[in-house]
Parts: sequence; structure tokens; C-alpha cells
Amino acid sequence: MIELGDQLPDLTLTPLDPVTRVPVDGGAVTLAITLPDQTVATPTVNHTDVGMYSATYVAVQAGLHGVEWTVTGAYAGTYKDTRYVEQSNSIVSLEDVKAWLGVGNRQGHDEMLRLIAVMASDACESS
Repeated sequence: MIELGDQLPDLTLTPLDPVTRVPVDGGAVTLAITLPDQTVATPTVNHTDVGMYSATYVAVQAGLHGVEWTVTGAYAGTYKDTRYVEQSNSIVSLEDVKAWLGVGNRQGHDEMLRLIAVMASDACESS
């Protein structure tokens, strides 16, 4: 689950040579994220290795986000995907839950902790 304030996961792109299937560099590589209100965010694209591109974007709106990578040059193309961002229904943040449990920034159980926080919030609000 992706919530407001979370980074959109897996904003990575690896263009491949169509014959050898080896990662290749594109000419210019850009990322456009269409937000639910139809505005477009264009985060900085990082070129981390041959054929490896990444970006980070923190969600500021709930709803469906369109993700479109554009590559120019010899390996030109567009690559589209979507991410759905949910409005949090929890009365405590994931960071607060982790601090209370003493687990710091360790990851691996974030989704379960979020679900428990939402369930506890619902229970508190219904009593």
C-alpha cells in the first residue's frame, strides 16, 4: 500500500537491446508522473549505471498516478505504468508505530504495521 507522503516504489527503468537483452543507455531519459488532478510532475532522473535509471517522487495526492518513462536515441520508446496512492485512515503514522515498537527504520513489515495501525484507528474511532 502506498500512502500520502510515501515515495512511489520502483521508479526504475532498464532499457534493453532488443536482440541481446543487455541493458543499454538511452539518449535522453525523462519521467513524467501524471497526478490524479491531471497535473504532471517531472522528477529528476538519475543515471546510476549502464542502462540503469531511477527517480524518486513523494506522493502528494491520493488516487491513481500515471508513470511514463520516455527514452530518445537509438533505443527510443515509452514505458508506461501506474501507481495507486491511498489516503491514510490511521490516527498514528508508520514512523510513530515503529518508534513505539523500537524497530527504528527497519523495513520488511511496513505493510503489516500500517494495516494494524489502520485497524486500531478504526477500533478507536468506532467506540
